[in-house]
Amino acid sequence: TFKCRLSVKVAQHKYTLYAKAGQMFDIQFEATGAGFAPDAVYKIVNPDGVVKRDNEGENSGLQLDKSGKWTVTVDLSPTPTEPSVEYTITFTIGAPDGS
Repeated sequence: TFKCRLSVKVAQHKYTLYAKAGQMFDIQFEATGAGFAPDAVYKIVNPDGVVKRDNEGENSGLQLDKSGKWTVTVDLSPTPTEPSVEYTITFTIGAPDGS
C-alpha cells in the first residue's frame, strides 16, 4: 500500500511488480477528493508494453496472461481541477483461488 501525492511538478508515479501468468492482480485505488472526474488515473501495462487496463480511479482485478515485469503508472489527469492530488493505491498479487 502506498499513500502518495501527485502535482503539476511530479505528474506521474511508476510502480513495477513481478508476477507470473495465471496469478490474480488486484488494485484498490482511491484519489482523495476525486468526484465524477478524478484528478488521478492509472494504467496497467504487461511485460510486452501493452496496456491491459486503463482506469479512471476505479478498483481493478485482472488475471495475468504473461509472466514478468508488470508496470502500473499513476498520472495526474490531463485537466486536473486541483494543482495536486493525494491517492492511496494497494497492490495484491495471488493465486486465482484467492490464496
